[in-house]
Amino acid sequence: MSQVVSQGACSKCGSSDAYTLYSDGHGWCYSCTTYFPAPRTIGNMKKQLDRICKPIVTKGGTIINPLPNDCSSVITGEPLRWLRKYGLTDSELYKNGVVYSPYREMLIFPSYDREGNLQMWQGRYFPPRNPKCYTEGDPANHLHIVHPPEGSETGLDSTIVLVEDPVSTLKVGRVIDALCLFGSHVSPKLVLRLKQLGYERVIIWLDFNKAKTSFKFRDKYAPLFNETRSVVTELDPKEYSTEEIKKYLTS
Repeated sequence: MSQVVSQGACSKCGSSDAYTLYSDGHGWCYSCTTYFPAPRTIGNMKKQLDRICKPIVTKGGTIINPLPNDCSSVITGEPLRWLRKYGLTDSELYKNGVVYSPYREMLIFPSYDREGNLQMWQGRYFPPRNPKCYTEGDPANHLHIVHPPEGSETGLDSTIVLVEDPVSTLKVGRVIDALCLFGSHVSPKLVLRLKQLGYERVIIWLDFNKAKTSFKFRDKYAPLFNETRSVVTELDPKEYSTEEIKKYLTS
């Protein structure tokens, strides 16, 4: 019989504590009564590993080192505790291809194009070291965008939020389109691509120590959009609940 493993936020309805993960991998939300199938079946893991092992040459001809060949969607120990601290669910991790390399001691966030080709990836070391992250590929040449579930409604149409790190992208992406900068630089090339995609409003939500950087880019790119604004909070975006994120983005 399955046992309760953890309880936390639901990625579909946003409830802060109604989602329950069971030991066989499936989840259930007692608020919106949504069933989440176990993502870590043998078939699902094989599909993910097939995608990981593809040769990697970007459309621009750039060759990117592939993910470590020992990557697995089974994440345990310190990396899993770190992810759970921010309320991420198994279904979110699998959907976004998050994997772990035991040899590299690295939690890896990959980024794919629409055809499923790997364009770049960023790994975070566990246990921590300096620097804490390693990035393969150029974030300026690829848009890593996370979209909210169908039916989400914030009243912010044609809007995208720029954040620094992959976990913040997943959290904000529950509510509205979110783009990971994999840092704090907002390049003109990236902004022009957002414009071409039809975004009319850009919200820049960087970490608190980058507030001045956020204001600089806000003012620089304001002429290109109907609205460009900064959100400055004491904590990183990933530290907030889904409801708190909605509040900050709509207030």
